[in-house]
Amino acid sequence: MPWNISATSVAGTSHQAHNTPCQDDYAYTTGPNGLIIIAVADGAGSAPHSAAGATTAVTSAVAYLAGALHTSRPRPKLIARALRETVDHCRATIAQLADRHGHTIHDYATTLLATVVTEHHIGTLQLGDGAIITSDDHRRLTIHTVQQTREYVNDVTFLTSDNYEDELRISIRPRRHATNVALVTDGIESISVQRSTNKPHHGFFVPLFGLHPTPGVLREFVSSRVVCERTDDDKTIIIATGGPS
Repeated sequence: MPWNISATSVAGTSHQAHNTPCQDDYAYTTGPNGLIIIAVADGAGSAPHSAAGATTAVTSAVAYLAGALHTSRPRPKLIARALRETVDHCRATIAQLADRHGHTIHDYATTLLATVVTEHHIGTLQLGDGAIITSDDHRRLTIHTVQQTREYVNDVTFLTSDNYEDELRISIRPRRHATNVALVTDGIESISVQRSTNKPHHGFFVPLFGLHPTPGVLREFVSSRVVCERTDDDKTIIIATGGPS
């Protein structure tokens, strides 16, 4: 069965109040044998060109991974190597963009989360906050990301940080019949994952996975008053459901 993929990015109410555009972005693609590649990014509010950084990060990541994993059944070592090379590729692409405009790479500060789901494995890349969640047909949730070590709430290590390797996380796990995948940026993570335990909220993800939402439904949900009362940050979510088990 093909994946049903829906996504949306919505500017947070704090951004809307200051007439600031959404600084999140996402990208995804599909391939043979149930392959999906998904990326989300959250541009730093303190960086002047972070929206462009987020867009460049997700589009570069998905394009690079699609090219690197063109084989029909990529093995775990190939997935891990492709994810590691994706980081270097995205940083180089952002650096070239910055150089063309007379900026520094830090002007494009952004997080990056990416996941590759193949017939037998799930590979993930994490630089910064946000979350990657999967579930199986029995509604069991698995989180594939960790909480960053930070002294202050807004102290995030970005894809564009000089010390990015300190917080880079790449993981390859058996797929174990996961048929639903969600990637969220910090604006959604803050209300859907318990940060003290790093456990996803069952009541948040399971209904969404069961709904197989359209992009319009997702946008309406993350723009709703009940969500915006709990987070005023930009909000990005990608839901992929109904994949082959």
